[in-house]
Amino acid sequence: AVTGAAMRRLVRVSVPAALEPAVMQAGFLFYTQIITRLGAVPLAAHRTALAVESLTFMAGYGFVMAGSAMVGQYLGAGRPDHADLALRECARLSVLAMSALGLVFLAAAGLLVRIFVPSGGSEEVAALAASCLRIAAIEQPFMALAMTLGGGLRGAGDTRTPVVVGLLGVWGVRLPLAWILAFPLGLGLRGIWITMIVDWAVRAAIFQHLYRRGRWKEIRL
Repeated sequence: AVTGAAMRRLVRVSVPAALEPAVMQAGFLFYTQIITRLGAVPLAAHRTALAVESLTFMAGYGFVMAGSAMVGQYLGAGRPDHADLALRECARLSVLAMSALGLVFLAAAGLLVRIFVPSGGSEEVAALAASCLRIAAIEQPFMALAMTLGGGLRGAGDTRTPVVVGLLGVWGVRLPLAWILAFPLGLGLRGIWITMIVDWAVRAAIFQHLYRRGRWKEIRL
């Protein structure tokens, strides 16, 4: 039979994880609404650049899952030192892999967007999408670090902190800054993509601070 204590632990871990996608997706809906105000061409360019950038998400999430699993296993075995080494190595490899993909974005942005904007398509869409993809290259190491360290916290049983950090990044940084850069400062879609760099950099800095504090090694389910 499931005890009351076990049920409370289950709720404490699962509820934040269940709420996170809903709250984050709501933020991204508002984010997309800001982009739609720019017009059809920026929206098409945004979707094109995002489709190419999603290639890096697959690599990043692989390290997230690995780091989360290894942290959980080592902490469960009473080896926080091994959990630390495993998470650090996952973060290092993730940053290297996604930074390498970022270099590909810088070098071949025009060719990559042509996968989704074929020859004869809108040159304006292709050019703007390529510009956004080059901006996205800068965010890759920050994204890699934030994703992997956040996954490590989840593996340690702390599902609440990644939610709070994500909310801060999307609702506290990305949304207001996107509006400011896109409209008052007149940077348009490029300004909106710059906000992604700031968002992930803020998240990476917070997760790095939490990692160095080391309290995650003491978290138990």
